[in-house]
Amino acid sequence: MRGTRILEAAVLSWACGGFTLWGCGGATPIADVPSTDPAAIARAASGHCLDCHAGIEDAHPKHPLGCTQCHSGNPDANAKEAAHVQPSARLPQDATTLPIDYPDREHLRFLNPSNLRVVDSTCGQAGAGVSCHASYVRDVVKSMMATTAGHLAGGGYQNGLLPDKTAQWANVPVADDDGEVPTSAGALPSLAQVPDESPFLALPLTSFARHYADVPRKICTRCHLWSRGAAMRGAKGQEGNYRSEGCAACHVVYTNEARSESADPTIDKSEVGHPRVHQITRAIPTEQCAHCHTRGARIGLSYRGLAQLPPGTPTGPGYPGLTATKIHGAYHVQNPAVNPP
Repeated sequence: MRGTRILEAAVLSWACGGFTLWGCGGATPIADVPSTDPAAIARAASGHCLDCHAGIEDAHPKHPLGCTQCHSGNPDANAKEAAHVQPSARLPQDATTLPIDYPDREHLRFLNPSNLRVVDSTCGQAGAGVSCHASYVRDVVKSMMATTAGHLAGGGYQNGLLPDKTAQWANVPVADDDGEVPTSAGALPSLAQVPDESPFLALPLTSFARHYADVPRKICTRCHLWSRGAAMRGAKGQEGNYRSEGCAACHVVYTNEARSESADPTIDKSEVGHPRVHQITRAIPTEQCAHCHTRGARIGLSYRGLAQLPPGTPTGPGYPGLTATKIHGAYHVQNPAVNPP
């Protein structure tokens, strides 16, 4: 099958295919597990996890999967520290985008099996007897949802860093390596990682380009699928901005308030930054898309009939013509007569 091309614009189609599963933690091939019943394998892969997480939702209703088949860990352990994958280093608790080769893969997988740094061993695993979502994973890392190629090219050109609008940069390096790159149709063989300001230090300090040079690395790269964005778990005041990263950025739904409604008793229901429930879905609501497509990508506001308030406008709950609650950290105009969806 011909691979997806690296383009400045891309359209993805998503589907859930059948699974032929691997064993616990992705380390043991299914052939070595003494059962061919996927439900039995899933139960074994969940083991003692459900002693604590009793009532948690089925994350993958299309086909039975056990906890450690996705998250890794030890299903035979009955103590939290032994069951969970422990980090080898402390993750930054900010909007920092981790490098593509971040070494603590097992802990990233434990936190989010769809993280693009590890998804080749979970949702995208492939091999003899395995039929997961490998083609979609190959597609998505080349898409604008992951590369941000359009934003980076547009900003770089408009601010004097690039000679034209041809995309050269991505959030992380990516290459089209299946042997066929139809450049005449607009495909790109590769994209380099967006640089920091170092290559542009020779520009005069009076130039706008010199001051803009550090913006893409500090702001643009915290958007899209390689990052969780600025609305980190526990960070208050980010209503409507919370999401996950990787495949889960779209396929695991968050409410605007991002408080858990899961039946899992271990989750703090008062803490912000949690998905609504522990489940993957293809029924993605508009609000989920709008957790990213606001501010610079204001289509998420106009599509819903919302608009930002002019500076200094009185605001608060109960004001006529405004949203009832904060969205994206503020109240917004919601008046169909003025700004229809």
